[in-house]
Amino acid sequence: MDATFEVEPMLPDGVRYTLPVRQLGPLRFFGLVSTLVGIAFTAGSGYSIYSTLTGMVGAKGAFDWFNVIETIFELPFLLVGFFLMSLWQFARRGHNVITLCDGVLTTTERAGPFHWSWRRRVEEITGLAAYKAPVKENNQPVTSGPLANIGFIKVNTGDQRRFILAVGYPYSLCVAVAKELGERLDAKVELPEVPWEFEGDHSTAVLQGDPLSQPPASDIVVSAFEDGVTLKIPPAGLKKGSKGLFGFSLLWCGFMVIFTGAFVATGFAADKKDLGENAWIFVAFITVFWLIGFAMMTGAVSMARRRAVLAVVDDSLMVLQVGLFVSKRREWTRAELESIRLGPSGMTVNDVPVMELQIHPRSAKKIGMLSNRDNDELRWIADVLSRSLRLGPEEAVDQEERQSS
Repeated sequence: MDATFEVEPMLPDGVRYTLPVRQLGPLRFFGLVSTLVGIAFTAGSGYSIYSTLTGMVGAKGAFDWFNVIETIFELPFLLVGFFLMSLWQFARRGHNVITLCDGVLTTTERAGPFHWSWRRRVEEITGLAAYKAPVKENNQPVTSGPLANIGFIKVNTGDQRRFILAVGYPYSLCVAVAKELGERLDAKVELPEVPWEFEGDHSTAVLQGDPLSQPPASDIVVSAFEDGVTLKIPPAGLKKGSKGLFGFSLLWCGFMVIFTGAFVATGFAADKKDLGENAWIFVAFITVFWLIGFAMMTGAVSMARRRAVLAVVDDSLMVLQVGLFVSKRREWTRAELESIRLGPSGMTVNDVPVMELQIHPRSAKKIGMLSNRDNDELRWIADVLSRSLRLGPEEAVDQEERQSS
């Protein structure tokens, strides 16, 4: 694909960039498969809804709420079918449209009648960067072929929310769009040579400059002694510790109370014969949704009641996590650790990554914890532990001391 795109002026001072349809090659086959599955979902659920609606008026002419509930449960399957069919449209005709108008930068993914948009205000943008995507095969970077030249544009903003443009296009096209857009935004454009690593996004190494101070609102108990330090981290509570999950689980269970009540009332009004034949289906569905609600509430309470103890003794780090049901204890020596830092947990709330304390061993996967704590507290904890273990860049005195020991 050539690095060409359409530029369309928009009055009074806007512009629209229309990028070409992506050349996905064999990936279009997967779009065709998803379409066939989507047709099956749509046809099956559509026929079931049609059959249910035709039976909504009983023999006595009474409105049958039992069939209304059945229709509600069938609607998600219909929506899943439409979603799967839309994937083929994006695989076959998907392209990106970038609009700059009225002080707002908008990126829209279009494919026929389907489209999704994301927006940022211009004053939030601090710069642009065109990256090569970190495409891997068998956990190894792809260095040749069409996939090795795939890129995207990252829009840097004042917060931690990601804003990405031109995903899946050749790197040369991404560079051309970034330079054109950078001139209009009067923003700095970077062209990093190293591919973007999503896993390390927003990770912050510590041990830079002076030691950090404990945040004023922190309730963590610190005990320092001659050969180490201990941090006792109490439960964060439902409001702060559950990250909004407890409130959402209450809304979910409240809705289920109303829905279950309507179902029970309908059962008393419905024909007993029809109720006996079909009641088990709805009981099974309602049970699943109640289990989801209880699972979310249990998870929220577990997050809120979770406490931990982190201790550095000599050259060892010990971590004890006590949860609602499970307790975990881990231990590493200084030689086994690469770093302790603040990093993204993989979860987001309102498009903002939820950060966690990350322990990175040299020969094992990272360990994440304390995502229910504030970022300032996590950064301070990482700083305290790293300095106690002398991780990160070492001073000359530290190097001599380590080599002589």
